Amino acid sequence: MREEFYEALRRERAEREESFRLFEERMRRDEEGRRRDEEARRREREEWSAQMRQEHSEWTARMDRISGEWGKFTNDEGGMVEYEGILALRNLDEIGGMPVMGVWSELTASRKGREYDGLLYCPEALVLVEFKRRLTRGHVRKFLDEQLPDFLRDFPGLLNGHAFYGAVAGATVDDDAHKLAEENGLFTIRIPANRRVEVLKGRARPREV
Repeated sequence: MREEFYEALRRERAEREESFRLFEERMRRDEEGRRRDEEARRREREEWSAQMRQEHSEWTARMDRISGEWGKFTNDEGGMVEYEGILALRNLDEIGGMPVMGVWSELTASRKGREYDGLLYCPEALVLVEFKRRLTRGHVRKFLDEQLPDFLRDFPGLLNGHAFYGAVAGATVDDDAHKLAEENGLFTIRIPANRRVEVLKGRARPREV
């Protein structure tokens, strides 16, 4: 009886030790899997960041070349900017779910002398921005009827496969201006004096080109 008792204790102890070993093994595998996932995500982020830097570099070179051919582009690293609101766009990380990689301001079409306030560069899209201290319905109408089509005529070939969006911005935005912009697929941006950029609700859509 005594030997059977001790044998039972040994089996119970062995079972506990085996259970603990299996538990530790499972925890080790889970930890290794978590580390592999983190490493994969880190590599993914690095690859994406490198790709974005490369695209931004290529885009900058393209802008410089087109600037010489068609007009003047001033980038966001301290160029001449007419409105403080356009400067604030440097704080915009994304628009419509698209990361903003660069901001160009004071675009002048040298052949026509027309000026455009700002251009946002996203990996797959360009967004032309018009800024007013107070954005009214009339400003939005003029942007739709004149500035958007004029820009494409003034800078032919600039899109190079990118989608093209329009955005209207103001330190204050009239309700009917926002409504008209939303109806016509424009982004509406409010940029108050504190430069906290707010993209108002609405579904923007790319322009037909």
